[in-house]
Amino acid sequence: MGSQDRLKDGLTYRDLAGRRRVRRYVLAATAIFSLIIVIVFWGWWQRGQLLAPGVGGRTGQPAIAAGQWAEGRHTPTGTQIARVGAQTAATAEPASTAVPLFYALTPDACPADPKAWELLQIAKNDNFKRIDPPCVYDGLARTVAWDLLRVTGYSAPEAAEALGFTDLPWHPLPEIIGMTNTQGPKPIALANPSDEEVKRSRHPDAHAWIVNRDGKPAATFTLRGCYRTETIQGDRVKSWGVKYPVVCIVAMDQGEWAVMELGSHRYVTRSLPARRFFMYGYAGEGVWVSLGYQREPFVEIRLPGSGDPAVLPLTMELEQIVQDWKFTTGLHGLLPWDAAWLEGAFGLSMRTLPENWQSLNDPAEYQAIQDEKEAWVKERLP
Repeated sequence: MGSQDRLKDGLTYRDLAGRRRVRRYVLAATAIFSLIIVIVFWGWWQRGQLLAPGVGGRTGQPAIAAGQWAEGRHTPTGTQIARVGAQTAATAEPASTAVPLFYALTPDACPADPKAWELLQIAKNDNFKRIDPPCVYDGLARTVAWDLLRVTGYSAPEAAEALGFTDLPWHPLPEIIGMTNTQGPKPIALANPSDEEVKRSRHPDAHAWIVNRDGKPAATFTLRGCYRTETIQGDRVKSWGVKYPVVCIVAMDQGEWAVMELGSHRYVTRSLPARRFFMYGYAGEGVWVSLGYQREPFVEIRLPGSGDPAVLPLTMELEQIVQDWKFTTGLHGLLPWDAAWLEGAFGLSMRTLPENWQSLNDPAEYQAIQDEKEAWVKERLP
C-alpha cells in the first residue's frame, strides 16, 4: 500500500481544499504522448497517400532481389476467394487441376443487387470505398482472375471457359465518367486496343505470359477501391450516364518480360515493369466485366540495381510496390491477386513457357503471329 500511496503522491497533490490535482509535469507528459500518437497517425496517412494511385516516388536502393514480386506472402487456399484471416494451412496434396465450381451469388448467399451494398469509407477525403458485404468481391476476383490467366499462358477463350464465363468478361471502352480518389468524377480516357485488336485477341490459340527474368509469373493485381456511378444531392440521385452502377479500380503491376506464342510461332520481348490501373464494372447477377486500364497514371517500376534512366515521369521502386501490396491488404482484407492466389482459389497455374524462351527474339516470328491472328479474324467475318 505504501508504494501505491507514494505513486499517487508522485502523480498528484492535494490543493488547499483537500482535492487531488494532477501535477503539471504529468499533464505535460500526457500532452506530449498525445502529440506523438497524432504524428504517428499522420505519418501512416501520408504513407498511404504516397502509395496511392498516381503518386510516384524515388527511394534509396531497396534490399529486395531483382524480379522478386511476392514470394511466401501468403498460403494458397483450396477454397473460393482467399481473404486475410481466413487462410487455411498448406497440405501435402498437389493442387487440383480440376476447375472448381465458382461460388454463385444468390440472394441467400450474397446480395446481387448493388442497392443492397454499403460502400464504406476507407480514408478521410478519399472517394474510393470498401464494399460491404465483402462476399461481393468474389465476383470481382473471378473477372480479375480472367485478366490474370491471359498473362499466364491462357488464351482469352480458354481463360473464360476455365472460369465458367459464357463469354469474355471484357467490354473495353474508350472513355468513361469515373471517380478519382481525391478530385471527384471526371472523364477518364482508357487505353484499350482497337476493335480489330480486340477481335484478334479472341484467337483460341494465342497465348501470352508476363514473367520475370527467372521465368516466374510477374503480374499482381491489387484492389484500390470502388465507387457508385452516381451523385447524391440531398434527396436527389444524379446518374453519371455510366452503364455500370458500381466500378472498382484495381492496380496491375507487371514484370519485365513478355512472351507470345501462336502455333509454331514464338516471340519474346523486354517489357517495361509498370503499374497500370484497371477498371471493372458491375454488370449484374454477380458478374463484373473488365473495362480496360486508364491511360493515366502510368507508373514505371524501378527494379533494384537498374542503372537505366527512367522512361516515365512517374516511378516507384519495387520495394515500394511490395510494401503497397501489404498496405492495401490491410485496407481491404483481400490478398493480392497473383499466380499463387490463382492456384489456391481456382486450381489453375501458369502454363509452361516455350522451351528456351529467352532466345525467341526474331521479329519475323512476331509478325507471323500478327498475320495468323489477322487471317483468323478475316475467316470469321460475315
